[in-house]
Amino acid sequence: MSIEEYITKANDLYNQKRYKESFEVCLEAAKMGSGTAYSYLAQYYTNGLACPKDYQKAIECYKKAAELGDIYSYYNLGVIYEKGVLCPIDINQSIHYYELAIDKGIVDAKVNLAVLYIDGTKTPRDTNKGLKLMEEAAEVGFPLALFNMGLYYYVGEFVPLDINKAINYFLKAGEKGISNAYVNLGNIYFNGEGVRVNQKLGFEYFLKAIEIDNNPIACNNVGLCYANAWYVREDGYKAFLYFSKTLDAYYPDGWFNAGRCYYYGFGVKRDMKLAKYWIEQAMKEGNEDAKEFYNQYF
Repeated sequence: MSIEEYITKANDLYNQKRYKESFEVCLEAAKMGSGTAYSYLAQYYTNGLACPKDYQKAIECYKKAAELGDIYSYYNLGVIYEKGVLCPIDINQSIHYYELAIDKGIVDAKVNLAVLYIDGTKTPRDTNKGLKLMEEAAEVGFPLALFNMGLYYYVGEFVPLDINKAINYFLKAGEKGISNAYVNLGNIYFNGEGVRVNQKLGFEYFLKAIEIDNNPIACNNVGLCYANAWYVREDGYKAFLYFSKTLDAYYPDGWFNAGRCYYYGFGVKRDMKLAKYWIEQAMKEGNEDAKEFYNQYF
């Protein structure tokens, strides 16, 4: 069999959860010089799937994979050394592998390296170098880079505050599936942050964020709109419907608002047990409004 046939077979066996057989096929393909096979072996050694966990072997396999042309392995090595996933943190090694990945055209590495330079907690801060890398990633449409650039202009961090540029970047990031970009656009227009108030447009952006991934911030915002008759008519049922969408996510503000709905029977049957539970959960996560409400009513 050719290397390509070995890789196809390894994938098929993996998808059938025949991990041991897939591992053996990867070993054969690796002997033939397949970088892809070595990257697969690295994942097996990382997860201890069909073989004992061996982080050193995983790193060695990633390095071999990169040498044999699996360019994404350079990026994986950058992440490994940055996060200390399989070995002690080594920022110099991380930067080295991110730069190799960037040379091979891996935009993810450009974004990670940009964050390292801009953040400046793990390596000396170099805002200019970081922004240049982030802008380059945004220029080719990398979603997270578009969002980050929008955020920098939105809050005036590292660059002068510029709402128009922020809006432009957020629009592009939203189109790429970054729901928080639509949340920020919703806030900008709904609250008139540097633009004329347009609650209709702001509300629509919140709904767009919800369409992507049930963004809990957007769900809470729409719930508040229905609860307080902001732009839309008051509707307890819809308010609770949107607040309840946050209960499966980590968003204490939404938990508190859902808890209040249970307490007052607003849009849902009154249930003091559930009211107390969700308000307690929000309070435990530091929500001051929940704490004040709990101390007053329970």
